[in-house]
Amino acid sequence: MIFLAIIIPLIGTTIGSMFVILLKKNINHKWIMLLEGFAAGVMLAASIWSLLIPSLDLSKTVIPTVIGFILGMNLLLIFEVIYKKNKDINMIINFFKLYHSLLLVFLF
Repeated sequence: MIFLAIIIPLIGTTIGSMFVILLKKNINHKWIMLLEGFAAGVMLAASIWSLLIPSLDLSKTVIPTVIGFILGMNLLLIFEVIYKKNKDINMIINFFKLYHSLLLVFLF
């Protein structure tokens, strides 16, 4: 059962990425926008049903879920700002190292 839970998403991801790699120069811009919107919808649904709803079920109040959601949104916004201002990969890698170090210090 665990094997199927691992192999099915692996096969789907592999097939999807294969299509993107093979067809990336031949795809119409409208199809790209449609597929990106579909992927965003799938990710949004997965985050709501697999993360937010179980978090609300586990916590006694809504506050931890809301705080986690806001922190996650802010972290993504920070990453986007850093990436757009500096496309230097070394700066982004160093930022991730700093973030993980601070996260480990905070958790332990």
